[in-house]
This record gives sequence, C-alpha cells and structure tokens, in this order.
Amino acid sequence: MSCLYGNPSFIPSDINKYEYDPEKAKALLKEANIDPASLGEIVMDTYYNDQLSLDVMTAFQQDLAAIGIKIKIQQMDGPSWTKRYYNDNAAEMSFIGGANGADGHRAYQYYYSTALWPKGGNNYKFSNPELDKLLDQGVAEMDPAKRPAIYQQACTIMSQDLPWVFMWQTVRYGYVANKIGNFLFTPAPGGGSYYDQSEKWFIRK
Repeated sequence: MSCLYGNPSFIPSDINKYEYDPEKAKALLKEANIDPASLGEIVMDTYYNDQLSLDVMTAFQQDLAAIGIKIKIQQMDGPSWTKRYYNDNAAEMSFIGGANGADGHRAYQYYYSTALWPKGGNNYKFSNPELDKLLDQGVAEMDPAKRPAIYQQACTIMSQDLPWVFMWQTVRYGYVANKIGNFLFTPAPGGGSYYDQSEKWFIRK
C-alpha cells in the first residue's frame, strides 16, 4: 500500500509503490548523511501480543538490519502502550493497525493537522495544509462521482509525505443469519467508518 486507502478508486494509477530495494535504501541514507550505526538501537513497540505480529515485526527487524538499522522489539499490554504512545509521546517506532474503511474521510482522524490526541490519532502532530484542504473538500462533496479525484490527490500526498509506512490491508468477513431482513453490510477491509443502517434490520418470522 502507498497510502491509507484500500479503496481502488481513491488510488491514482501513477502512485509510487515503494518496491523492496535495500540498496536504494542504503543510498538514500547516504544521501541524507545518516549513518545507521549512529542511530543506536531503536525500540519498535506494539500493543499486539500474538505470535503472528511478533513474526511480522521480526521480519521488519531483519529487513532493517540488512541496511544497518538495529531494532529492538517490545510487545506491550494495551494500557501501557497507549500511555507510551499517546500520553507520553515517547514511542520511537511503533507497529500499529489503522482502520481505513470505505470512506476516504477516514484519513481525517490520523492526519488532519488539528486531529490531535485525544480528539484524534495525530499524536505526532503531522501537518500538511494541502491535505487538510483536500480532506475538507472530500467530506463536503456530495457527488460520489467527484469524490475519487479528491481522495486520489490526498493519497498522493500521503504517499509522498509518508506520515506512516503503509504495509498491507487485511480482509475481514461478516456472517448473518438469513432470518435477518433488510440487512445491509458494507465490507470494510481493515475496519473503519461505515454505516450499515442496523436500526432498519428486522427478524423475519
């Protein structure tokens, strides 16, 4: 993924896909005059305590070691991680999940300049006035045919600024008994904001 969005209509065709390229990563570090050894050991924390997440983080650790960056993995309980990441703003690197859902305005919670914790998730104070403007335009646009062009521009900015490094999108499935009538389900890989009109559902007799 190159930006938060999983909805294909919000992703421009010319988006930078950031292919895996350790040698280019080394060259970019050199160009920026960054000696990986000078960074010391960076703690990558997370609130995920399952084995799969540990395996994923170990793969990250190995990939970063290949370009000279040392990572220490720290799996934490949820409250301790929340305090470290949001309240103390002490995290160096974090492995976290972010819901994207079906609506492009989801990015507001994470990247809008005033969506600061605890009102939003922008605890690192990322700010891009052009992205703010596009998110305002997107949520105000009522024509669904016009929204993708707005969010494609937002996706491009996210891809260029990389407030997060976007890795993948999960696929989630929902099940419902056939006795439920007027059922509306909006699939949202990765979760996110959507409206299923549950107040209109009913049980068939």
